[in-house]
Amino acid sequence: MTMTTIMHTTNLGDEENLAFEHSVALAHAGGSMLVAVHANAPDKALARMPEAGPVLERWGHLPESVSYQKQIHNCCDDPVETLLDAAQGLEPDLVVVTTHNRSAIGRLFGGRRAESIAHNFS
Repeated sequence: MTMTTIMHTTNLGDEENLAFEHSVALAHAGGSMLVAVHANAPDKALARMPEAGPVLERWGHLPESVSYQKQIHNCCDDPVETLLDAAQGLEPDLVVVTTHNRSAIGRLFGGRRAESIAHNFS
């Protein structure tokens, strides 16, 4: 049996903590591998990416109880295209993406990255 892979996309913002914790919980419950992916950044951004170990310890679990990787993926100018490209390589069984509560104007001009990823993920 192949290990399930969960991909968590991150823009390194604090607003993503809840989604990351859900990703960790799902990976722990399912014995899955968790891969956090950030688009188009220098490798030094790896140090700013969330860590699964402290979350697991806070919940009373061993940090190594979840197979966890952090990845910076660079390929395209658009972050959505970059994350979709990363997903093609990882072939995750589940993708966890944070959405932001935006105004109607923000949605009109800013787009919705989470929705774009969800609609294009196969």
